[in-house]
Amino acid sequence: MKPSEIYVQHEHGSSLIETMIAVGIVGIITLAVASLITTMSQEQRRLREQLARMELTNFITQVMSRPTACKATLTSPSQLSFDSTSLPANGDIPSGSIAFSPGNPAISNGDRASPIAPTLIVQALNLVDIVNAGSADTWTGELQVSFDQSKLAMPLADAKIRITFQTDPTSPPNNKLVSECGPSTSIVNLISGSSLQYSGWTNNVTSISCPADHFLSQCHAETNSGDGKSNFFENHVNYVMNGAGVPVGCESTMSDPASDTYRLVILCLR
Repeated sequence: MKPSEIYVQHEHGSSLIETMIAVGIVGIITLAVASLITTMSQEQRRLREQLARMELTNFITQVMSRPTACKATLTSPSQLSFDSTSLPANGDIPSGSIAFSPGNPAISNGDRASPIAPTLIVQALNLVDIVNAGSADTWTGELQVSFDQSKLAMPLADAKIRITFQTDPTSPPNNKLVSECGPSTSIVNLISGSSLQYSGWTNNVTSISCPADHFLSQCHAETNSGDGKSNFFENHVNYVMNGAGVPVGCESTMSDPASDTYRLVILCLR
């Protein structure tokens, strides 16, 4: 065999091996890119679900801070009951819905929590960790919103909102019946220890302050139009300063307004 023929065969063999190596490398890169895209998609979905949970928590907090909506949720079509002889107690939301008013649900079992996350589905609504608030018929508990975990990108903790309510004094201790609801201060925990805080609905002068280790970032008043909608405005509120001149809360300047009731909303940062 001539040297030139050997050289040609060697060249052909090298080209085949190089091609196989190149195909292998392309395959590895393709798999890596596909895996990265899948991971990014899962992470985006997880973030959307977490954002939707925060959005739902904020929405329910606003609804339940209205005594009429809170009462409709806990007493319609029947009164929520619990055993006060075994605390902390739990109770099921009678209609399985958070309601603006009787028969007018805001969010129900089986509903999608938010348009931004179609996979976040409300599975159950309960009132949990019920304890006495200092008087015979005044109680606090956490409104717990559970989600269908089978549809989520990753397991997601329940949303919980603490509320205050009253029970019928004639109901027996082992079957306490909720009769009234609110008003109470509600808190929505945000990222890095920050929080939104809401005062109860009122038509008199009121104030609200941040926790001791926080400072006030924003403050405004919100009127209740009575139709499930709210109007925000920043006038008629004053900032409350601590001894160092740092804003830590705010107070209203309104008293007995002729129109709707209102509440204060503050953003506390840490």
